[in-house]
Amino acid sequence: MEEPLFKCRIEELTFIGVFILVSFNRDKADFIKLSPDYNDPFAENCEQTITQVEELVAPKKLTGEMKKITQQLADGFTHCRNLMNKVERYVDKASQAGPLTMAPGDFGIKAVREAVGLKNDEGVVKNLRALQQNLTANLDALIPKGYTNEVQAELKTLIRDLNDTSVAQTLKKNERAELVKNNMGELNSLWLIIDDLMKSGKAIYKEKDKSKVKDYTYAELIKNVQLKRKQEETPEPAPATK
Repeated sequence: MEEPLFKCRIEELTFIGVFILVSFNRDKADFIKLSPDYNDPFAENCEQTITQVEELVAPKKLTGEMKKITQQLADGFTHCRNLMNKVERYVDKASQAGPLTMAPGDFGIKAVREAVGLKNDEGVVKNLRALQQNLTANLDALIPKGYTNEVQAELKTLIRDLNDTSVAQTLKKNERAELVKNNMGELNSLWLIIDDLMKSGKAIYKEKDKSKVKDYTYAELIKNVQLKRKQEETPEPAPATK
């Protein structure tokens, strides 16, 4: 298997390519003075390579499927939070009426909530199963306080659905990783273009215009990429209401 030549995260590679291509197109005249290699076909090849790598890293069909799974997990976590609130009340009320097989704090509700907070789907499922066992062992005390078979069935269904969704997510991640691994040559081709532009850009501008050197410096490029990705992942605040 071909090894990656780049040190950034795979999903950051095309972002770096887009950033440096913008700078190159702005500065193309200076690059052509350095070498005739930087002609229009070179720029076209850059764009085509970025597009090809984008489709490898985030193919539309697979990306759509992963977004759907992510939303299903988010919905499951919300359901889990709400169910834990109810279960906690049943446990507290049962503990006030008489002894349980364990203290309320040992049932595992806190562990479930912590796993949900970390968005650790495997941890949520694991801790929900442990909680289910503890609840089952205390049904005689819980049922008189309102813990019905319906609530028990709701918990069982939640565990099954979260587990199935977690497995589906793992399979899709593995599918994407396999796709990337089998096409590492394409990713390396983009990195070689980026590396070439960084070297030439710094050679051109270290004396000509030092303010532009940062546009061809890896540390600055990756910083800008990570800032852009963070902005895209941060939801916009809701408009203020009067």
